[in-house]
Amino acid sequence: MKSFSAQKASLIAAIILLLLVVFNVLVLAGIIPYRYVWGGNLDSNEEMWLMVSLSLILNIMMAFILFVRFAQIKRNRKHVLVSILTWLLIVFFVLNTLGNAMADNWLEKLVFAPLTFILSLLVLRAAFWKQHKALENESREVSNKA
Repeated sequence: MKSFSAQKASLIAAIILLLLVVFNVLVLAGIIPYRYVWGGNLDSNEEMWLMVSLSLILNIMMAFILFVRFAQIKRNRKHVLVSILTWLLIVFFVLNTLGNAMADNWLEKLVFAPLTFILSLLVLRAAFWKQHKALENESREVSNKA
């Protein structure tokens, strides 16, 4: 059985986050009622705009980090900052899973808790990517010749 690659995991996680961006835009547009987000604890339109906008920005940033991770894996180049941010994403998704599981509404419990758990696993797989030294040396030699 072929193993699930870190590259594929980072790409799938980034795509899921972009779908969550679309979800947040639908909430901001009023197409999806805001009672289904933030644990059902939003009390006003103003509060919804603030919190959902924050979610939107965070999801875009997290997707960007995972697309950068995807590119690193593809090029076999690792950067410490992206590695640290990837591990921080895991912590964020695990805590988010717990929060969603304890939410007052069914959407967060039945949809978003499993989704953030899956994101935790995908990002964990992306975080455990190991740079191949032979490929790293080859890419350096090619860079030096150019």
